[in-house]
Amino acid sequence: MADEIVISIDRLWKRYGLPLIPALRRGRQRLRSLGSRQNPQSAIGNPQQDGPWALRDINLEVHRGETLGIIGRNGAGKSTLLKVLAGVTPPTRGRIKVEGRAFPMIELNAGIHPDLTGRENAYLLGAIMGVPRQEMKARMPEIEEFCELGEWFDRPVRQHSSGMLARLGFGVAMHASADVLLIDEVLAVGDFAFQKKCINHMTQLSSSGVTALFVSHNPYIIERMCDRVILLQNGATEELGNPMDVIYRYFQMGMNHSADFNGGLPANLRPGTGDLRIQKVEILSNNGLPTQEVVTGDALTIRLHYMTTESLWEPQFSIRIFDPQNTMVISLESTVARKGIELSGGGYIDCSVGSFPLMPSVYTFQIKVGAGVTLDMYENAAKLVVRPLPEALVDSGNKGIVYVKADWDYRPRTALTQE
Repeated sequence: MADEIVISIDRLWKRYGLPLIPALRRGRQRLRSLGSRQNPQSAIGNPQQDGPWALRDINLEVHRGETLGIIGRNGAGKSTLLKVLAGVTPPTRGRIKVEGRAFPMIELNAGIHPDLTGRENAYLLGAIMGVPRQEMKARMPEIEEFCELGEWFDRPVRQHSSGMLARLGFGVAMHASADVLLIDEVLAVGDFAFQKKCINHMTQLSSSGVTALFVSHNPYIIERMCDRVILLQNGATEELGNPMDVIYRYFQMGMNHSADFNGGLPANLRPGTGDLRIQKVEILSNNGLPTQEVVTGDALTIRLHYMTTESLWEPQFSIRIFDPQNTMVISLESTVARKGIELSGGGYIDCSVGSFPLMPSVYTFQIKVGAGVTLDMYENAAKLVVRPLPEALVDSGNKGIVYVKADWDYRPRTALTQE
């Protein structure tokens, strides 16, 4: 059952453009002819230059009950791939095959009529999916309970927020007996509790044999939900494999695109009184040399170079570390207030970390200095690339944000009785 191929994609190419009706085709050929006579190298004379490819030579098989994550930068072709699979747009070349009933959640308002109530739209979405009305009627109490819309379930959806629309769409999708779910980022608009509810329900559906393709920019949801991940770049497959390896490759690509990291605003434009300004932030490796890359578990020192305009008594330093989703994952607070330290002129303060615990990704630093009032607020003060530790990826299978090295002790019942 699990080995059954539900989605098959063979040499898929997709390019958007004007439909080639006969008159348009003749006009385009005429333009190419003119262009080639004037300039043989002209792009208009090249039949391969009709427009950029949105998808390029995609080959993929997805099995029953598998959840496949799709990630990539904006414009990589993620949504286009789902639209082709949903039949919204045809492939330019290649073949696709989807077994069973597919439920696409590509846009929040797709298939939803604004003047109908949530309940009426649930029936409408079911009809579009080919679900008999009697079956939808039997499932309606479950859908209504899942959506948690209360009295809004019987109000016109033009009065609904985007989060309510997401609840309605997911409520129908989760109970429409679909064989394949095609989900494009719409989960991001739901609140935290509803996201968790959807993730748990999708896990149950996967166990029952439902296949899902899931587009998201949130690597933590992708890692949590997906069995495999495909990374798209310029419409082509950059990598396909287990979630952690592919997500790390995605972060590497982001690191390359952010090579022009400029270190934030200059001191005179940053918030704060300016009585103390951070001049430079250095990250030192365990051998004391400046670096922008460490391995999970390495020792490192964060050195803050400062300059004051007057003597300051016991200022507080705060180093906040953010992941690519702009979520603060670590906050390091100084304890100089209990040491009676006075700063005057220039110098630096070191914050030493014996074992940096964050999993592979690209992190940015925010530095805040205060003494009753904010003296300096330095956004994007530094960038740190954390590379994988082999043990973290292979031996322990550790996932998530923080790497924790743990030892396991197995005590069979026979050993316990002998004691």
